[in-house]
Amino acid sequence: FIRGLPRNNLPTITPEAPEISAHQIFFFGGQRQVFYIESGLIATCFGRGDTFDRMASLFRPGNLLGAPKAVLHPGKDMPLMALALSPVSFRVMEEAAFVKLLEQDKDLKLKYLMSLAKHHERQIEGLLVCGVDPLPLRLAKLLIVLLELVPEDADAAWKRLTIDARVSEVAELIHATRPAVSKVLNAWEKQGFLRRQDGRLELTCDFPERIRELLMQDE
Repeated sequence: FIRGLPRNNLPTITPEAPEISAHQIFFFGGQRQVFYIESGLIATCFGRGDTFDRMASLFRPGNLLGAPKAVLHPGKDMPLMALALSPVSFRVMEEAAFVKLLEQDKDLKLKYLMSLAKHHERQIEGLLVCGVDPLPLRLAKLLIVLLELVPEDADAAWKRLTIDARVSEVAELIHATRPAVSKVLNAWEKQGFLRRQDGRLELTCDFPERIRELLMQDE
């Protein structure tokens, strides 16, 4: 969405890309700004104080944080907790400048509304899936999402996840306990679907297909 903006609008976005370290909990929504994620993965979440509790949605590179608030509730403070699952870099646009862009370009506004609708659909689906699907299926879906962030390499038999999410964080994301997630990961490692290298997970290139076949057999 941001990459498609007219070149003369780009100066309204900060040239520098602030960074957030992995595993850091932070808050946004109190600022009058919209954040464009350049790299990394962010989970917005429910929680109390500064304690991560339950994932609401995942934001990948290219997503916007704070845009719905800018459009629907300009000027209001609506703090939301988020967890950086990997080092994250982002660019910032002032809320008023973002709203002005949408007002000036109807085609741009329509594209944004479509992207917002798609993200909302995924968010609701995620909440339902996390509460209904069995643990192995929830874990598989999350790993497939993380796999999509890995750069393509046609010659690689294994894909190394670009984030170093801890097992405890993965468990929180899919509303499960750490021992339960570890048990599933260990079983999949024995079956050759994944391995651990230097503290990170590596998945086979055909992990999505193989894991779907396995889960269908278990039903």
